Amino acid sequence: MLRVSADRLVPAAPAELAALLAHERPADGPVRRLCAAGDVGFSGRLAALAGGHDPFREIAWVVRGADLAFANLETPLVGEDPGGRLFAASTRAATLLAGAGFRLVNLANNHVLDYGPEGLASTLDALAAAGVGTLGAGDGARELVVTELDGLRVGWLGCARTLQPSSRFWEYDPAALTAAVRDASPRVDVLIVSVHMGYMYVDVPHPAQRRHVLELLGAGADLVLLHHPHVLQGVEVAPGGGVACYSLGNLLLDWREGEVAVDQMVEEQRTGGLFLIDLDRRGVCRLAVLPLRVDDGWVVRWARGDAGRMILDRLERTSDCVDVDALFHRQLAERATGLAFRTALGEIRRGRLKGVLALLRRLRRHHLRMVLGWLGARFKGRPGR
Repeated sequence: MLRVSADRLVPAAPAELAALLAHERPADGPVRRLCAAGDVGFSGRLAALAGGHDPFREIAWVVRGADLAFANLETPLVGEDPGGRLFAASTRAATLLAGAGFRLVNLANNHVLDYGPEGLASTLDALAAAGVGTLGAGDGARELVVTELDGLRVGWLGCARTLQPSSRFWEYDPAALTAAVRDASPRVDVLIVSVHMGYMYVDVPHPAQRRHVLELLGAGADLVLLHHPHVLQGVEVAPGGGVACYSLGNLLLDWREGEVAVDQMVEEQRTGGLFLIDLDRRGVCRLAVLPLRVDDGWVVRWARGDAGRMILDRLERTSDCVDVDALFHRQLAERATGLAFRTALGEIRRGRLKGVLALLRRLRRHHLRMVLGWLGARFKGRPGR
C-alpha cells in the first residue's frame, strides 16, 4: 500500500490531504469511478438539526464527480418528523443523500424493519422520489440490480446478517449468496456484493466471514463491500484480483444513540473514509481511500495532516493483519461483551422480556468464548491479582 497526495486521485483536492492507495493495476479499457461510503443515518442528535443543515457540503463535489456513489442507509425514513423515535429519520434525508451525489444505498440491515413494513415502504418511497436506488430490501430484495455506467454493466447484490429472517429483505445465507454470485457474474461486466455484517468496534472481520468473502471473490464477485462494525477495517486483494473491503466504517452516524451508551471507540466511530474505486471490464483496477472525520457540528470533513494519517495508519495496519483469528476473539471480548450485558440488563429492568429472548436467540457458540475472555480479563484486572 502507498501513501499518495489526494490530488493524484482527485484534481483540486485540498492541500495536506493524503490518500491510501490500497490496490492498483493497469486499466483494461475504459474506467468508471465508484465512490463507496459506510453507514449513514440521520437519527439521534442528527434528527434535531435544522432543515437547512447539509452534512455533506465539504465532500459532495467529489461524490458527485463519480460515475456512481454508494452508501449503507442505517435508519428507516418514517415521515417528515420522526418524533424522537430511536433509529428513525425524516424522509427529507433522502433529498440530502441525493443532493450529495449518492445514487444507490443498501437497505438490508438490522434497522430496516424497526418500524415494520410501513417504515420500510416509507423509506423506499422517499428514496425513489429522490432518485436513489436501493439494494437488498422491498419486493426485489434478492434480485440483481444492474447499473449502466457508460457502457460498463455493473451488477449489485445486497443482503444482511441480522438473524431476523423476513421476506421484505435479504437475510444473509452463505450458500445462497455464493449461488447468487455464480449466477449473476456472467450477466454483468463487474459484480459487486454489499453485505451488512460483522462485529461492532473490532479491527478485523470474523474469521469465518472472511473465509466466505474470499469464497465470494473466487465464485465471481469482483468487489465485496461490508458494513456494520461502525469502524474501518482493512482491505484485502484476493489472488484472482477481486477486492474485499471488510468494513467501510461510518460516514455519518450518531454513535451515542440508543438506550445503552456506547462511549467506546468514539474517535474511530466518527472517522472514516471515502473509498474511490475505479472499475474496468476486469473488475477493480484501482482502490484508494480519502480520510474523513465528522466534526462537532455534524459535518463530514476531510481529515488532513495528522488526523488523516491516523485514519490511514489504521487502515494499513488492519489490512496487514496476519493473525485475524486471535485478534478478532480478543477484541470481541474486550469491546463488545460489556455492551451486550448492559443491553440485556436494560431490557430486564424495563420488563421487556421479548428483547432478552431476542438476544438469546442470537447466541452462537463463539459467544461463549467471548464471554469467557471478557470474564478472564476482568478477573485478572482486579486489585491484588
